[in-house]
Amino acid sequence: MNAAGIAATYEATFGAQEQLRIAEQRPDSRHGEYEFRGARLLHYSGSGLSSAETIELGFDLQGAVTLSKAGSGPVPPAEVSEIRERAQLLRSHALAQKTTRDHH
Repeated sequence: MNAAGIAATYEATFGAQEQLRIAEQRPDSRHGEYEFRGARLLHYSGSGLSSAETIELGFDLQGAVTLSKAGSGPVPPAEVSEIRERAQLLRSHALAQKTTRDHH
């Protein structure tokens, strides 16, 4: 799939209590793992979108950032926004694929 101009493959794992985990692999050897509860992104770890730097983000159920770590300090706000947007695109795609599979 191509989300926000970045090609990737991913594997979505649906769990109990509206939990969803997406493991993404991008062609440039970058990767990311997203963890959701319902529509909320709770955790991201992996490569940045605008750099290869490893980052880790945590969010509470209201969407507030609770963890922001990059190699050089906190993750820049623009990168946090890009990851949130990408996470929602991947989640929407995974849910659409699951719905299609469940109906066949």
